[in-house]
Amino acid sequence: MAWIITKLSWRLLFNRLRGNVWAIVGTVFGALYGLFIIVSFFLAAIGLRITADLQLSASITVFAAAVIGIIWIIVGLVKGIDSAIEPERFALLPLTRRQLSTGILLANICSVTGITIALTLVTTWIIWSHSVITLIAAVIATPIALLLWVLLSRLVADALNGGNVDRGKKELITLVLMVTLSFGGLIVGFVSKLIADAVFNFADDPEGLVNAVHSAAGYVQWIPFASPFAFVMQVAEGNFTLAVLHLLLSGLYIVGAYVLWSRGVASRLTSPRLTAASKDIKHDSFVQRIFPLTPVGAIATRKLIYQLRDNRQRLNAIVTFLLPVALGLFYYFLGIFPANDFFVYLPLLMVLTVTSVGLLEFAYDGESLTYDIAVGVKGKTDRQGRLLALLTLYLPMAALATLIIAAVTQQWAHFVPALIVIVSFVAVGLALGLFFSPIFPGSAPSIDDSPFGKGSSGGIHSLIVMLITIIVMPLVMLPAALLILVSAGNLALIVGGCAYSVVVAVLSCLCAVHFSAKIYEARQLAVLQHISK
Repeated sequence: MAWIITKLSWRLLFNRLRGNVWAIVGTVFGALYGLFIIVSFFLAAIGLRITADLQLSASITVFAAAVIGIIWIIVGLVKGIDSAIEPERFALLPLTRRQLSTGILLANICSVTGITIALTLVTTWIIWSHSVITLIAAVIATPIALLLWVLLSRLVADALNGGNVDRGKKELITLVLMVTLSFGGLIVGFVSKLIADAVFNFADDPEGLVNAVHSAAGYVQWIPFASPFAFVMQVAEGNFTLAVLHLLLSGLYIVGAYVLWSRGVASRLTSPRLTAASKDIKHDSFVQRIFPLTPVGAIATRKLIYQLRDNRQRLNAIVTFLLPVALGLFYYFLGIFPANDFFVYLPLLMVLTVTSVGLLEFAYDGESLTYDIAVGVKGKTDRQGRLLALLTLYLPMAALATLIIAAVTQQWAHFVPALIVIVSFVAVGLALGLFFSPIFPGSAPSIDDSPFGKGSSGGIHSLIVMLITIIVMPLVMLPAALLILVSAGNLALIVGGCAYSVVVAVLSCLCAVHFSAKIYEARQLAVLQHISK
């Protein structure tokens, strides 16, 4: 049965390629990229085999396995799972949980991505060929690593695609993952700086780099992705007790991941997946009291509730907030970019992301657009309500990001003008995105799909508006930037820069509402048709 499901997945792939030129082009480029990865690892393995001893090669391999394993998980989240072999599609067939789980797992291993990973793992045999015993251990570890990586990737991807966990748990997992990945960059940067320092000081301290690599491998060897390779490393070092421990630990990881994932498969066989529309609606009394009891207030309330509940829009808010904060802390703690009075202006980076947030209003909120068209909501009312909700959520976030950067770096000299300028231009970015939303409505993943999956980037429409933002926003910011940069403590120039920013923000919001309302009324049906594809 497992082979039947595997052959079915390949047959479905060929059917998708038949007559679809773009699918063929995408598959060819994907295969070429996979071939590039395999060749790169092959050449790297040869280089390690020739230039490094077994102990150093082992440490590098274990450390690389941990990093690549995390990347593998991220790729699985971005790529999403193959909906053609989701468990729900087999619900009416006489299949047991074990049969279906084994079949889907084998289909993932035998997929293009799985084969690429398998061949990449095989290239590590070159590194372990110093002795027969390490080569045998590597041959044993390769299928274990492949099985473990595929299981963990599938487990995380399924968890974030719904079906085997309820909505609340899925959102919690997603939020924790986003925070971890964002601030995990600080740790990666710190380790990278240590290794870079060791490389630069290699002439004075040749053993420093080697010791750094060995220390890093010692820490990461307990990570699930690295455990099979740590087994080989311990065999190479003659620590057979630790080698057996890592082998058993890898087995426990596989069993645990398989049990958790197969239970999710079983639940999806017997229980229908609930969509967002079938969930119970909770009463958000606080949110409903923020805005006035008017048509504009009603739309703003509905939009703000969606932003706080919709997993996709939550992720947008998290990324928007963490981008300047994580980047600022990264630069500050590593000393890459010395903090000065103007360091607090770093949250201006939020302008790039909030423009996309305003642009994708309809892509996230298609059902309400249908309702608004049916009841005859005016364009100006819709534009005012949506912009009001966006400003209510994102302006406090911009202020908080500025406060955090200023507090950590203790750079308070420009905090007040930075706060005014950043909040003002974040409002300009939201207004710009809202203006273009009826023209370039963009695309977004379904509310029940992975927020990292297809459509998460907004599509070509989002790219076009991003390019416009990169060109337009610096020109709009230029007068304020010049006034503040040349102020040299002159209060009048600083006040002038802040006043300019506020005036531009107010005018941008008014113009976006006025002109976008007319475009919205003229393109309602076209927008609805686009987001309904």
